Amino acid sequence: MIAQNYIHKRQNGYYYFCVNVPTRLLSSTTKRQIRRPLRTRDLATAKKRVAAHVAEILPLFDEGRLPDEAHIEYKRVKATAEKLAAKYEPYKAVSEQTVDQLIERINEIVDVRAVIPKPNVVQTAALVGAMETPPLSWAEAFEKFKALSSEKVKGKNELQAKRFWRRYEVKTEDYIAAMGDTDVLKITKNDVKKYRKILKEKIDTGEFLSNEANKKISWLGVILQTVFDEEYEGKESPFAGIRISGYEDDGKRAPFTATEISAITEGLKTSGARPEIKALIRVGMCTGANAKELALLTPVDIHLDAAIPYISIRPNELRGKVKRGGARHRDVPLVGDALAAMREFPNGFTIFHTDEGPTQVNCAMSDFFRRITPGKGKGFGSFRHNIADWLRRSGANDTLKDSILGHTNTKSHSMHYGDGYDIENKKEAMNKALQYAKIPT
Repeated sequence: MIAQNYIHKRQNGYYYFCVNVPTRLLSSTTKRQIRRPLRTRDLATAKKRVAAHVAEILPLFDEGRLPDEAHIEYKRVKATAEKLAAKYEPYKAVSEQTVDQLIERINEIVDVRAVIPKPNVVQTAALVGAMETPPLSWAEAFEKFKALSSEKVKGKNELQAKRFWRRYEVKTEDYIAAMGDTDVLKITKNDVKKYRKILKEKIDTGEFLSNEANKKISWLGVILQTVFDEEYEGKESPFAGIRISGYEDDGKRAPFTATEISAITEGLKTSGARPEIKALIRVGMCTGANAKELALLTPVDIHLDAAIPYISIRPNELRGKVKRGGARHRDVPLVGDALAAMREFPNGFTIFHTDEGPTQVNCAMSDFFRRITPGKGKGFGSFRHNIADWLRRSGANDTLKDSILGHTNTKSHSMHYGDGYDIENKKEAMNKALQYAKIPT
C-alpha cells in the first residue's frame, strides 16, 4: 500500500494539506479531496503543522464521517430543490404527509428522474429531503433581519444605523435572558405565552410599562416574520397576535398633569442640568416637538427675527428627514417661554450636533423626568400629548392640531387640498392652547 503524501506545494511556494476522500464516502459529499492551507513556505514547519490535520481527519474517515467543510450545505440543497421541483421539505416533514401528498411528491421525483436519470449527491438530497432544516439562533435571525431590512436605515449615518439596529438586538437579548437561546424555528405560541407571563410579572413589579413589554414581543415578531417570509415560505411567526393588555398604562404615553407641569417648571429653576437641556424642555413644553427634533435644529431652521418667530422641523445638514417625513416636516411658532428659550440658543443646541448628541439628550431627559415623575413612565414625549389635549380643548380642530404636531390625519381629507395652515393660524391656536393650560404666553 502506497502511503498518501499529505503535503503539497502551490506555485507561490506555500504548502497546503491535501487528503483524498475515501471512495465509500464520496456519495455523501461533492468534494473528492479535503484541502487546508498550512500557511508556510518552510517544509519543516509544514511537516509539523500537517500532523494536526491528519490526526483530526483520518479518525473521522475511519468512523465513516466527514469534516465540516465536506458537508453539503443546506442552503445549496434547498436552492437545488426549488430549481428541480417545488419548495424543499426535510424528511421529517415528508414522513408526516398524507398518502395523496406522498403520491404527488413521488410523481415530482419521477418527473425529475426522467430528465436527470443520474442525479448527483446534492440533487438526490434535494429530492428526498435528506437534510433536516438547520437550527437558527436569535443572533443569526437578527443578522438576516438586518440584511433583509436595509431600507430601515436609509439616510442614517453609521452611528445612527447602529443605534437603530441595537433597539431590535436588545429585544432578542431580553428573550434569551428569560427563555434561553433556543432554535427560533422551534419557538411555539406556548413559548411566547410563557415569555408574556414573565413580562407581565415585571410590569407588576414596576420594572417597565406594558407599552415597553409589548415592544419586546412585537419587535421579535417583526424580526422573525421578515426572515420567515424570505427564507421559510409559509412559516408564521409565533409572536403574531400575542400582546399584553388590561393595564392602565396601556397605549400612548400619558400627558403630564397640571401638578406635574408646575413641578417641572419649578424643577428647572433648581436643576443642575446643562442650560441646553433646560432650554430644550422649555421649548418642548410650549411646542410639542420632540427632543430629537429640537436638538438637531441648525441656524437655518431658527427664525427669531420673523414677524412671527418660528422653527422649521425639516431635513438639514444633520438629518435626512424627520421620522417618516411628510407631515412631520413642519413649521412651529415659538410662543410662550419657547421663544425666550430659543433666543438663548439662536444657533441651535450645537453641543448636541454630533453623532452621539441624540443619545446624550435622551439620557439627560430621562434623568430629569425620572426625578420629577418617578415610576410613571412619563418623559419629554408627554409634552406632545399635553399640547394635543390643550389644542383640542381650546377649540382647535384636528387638522390644525396635526399640522402643528406633525401628525398625518388619516380620518380626514380636509388637508388634501390647498397649502394648509399658515404660521399665523398656528400661533393663534398655540396661544389659546397655552392660555387654556395656564402656561404664561
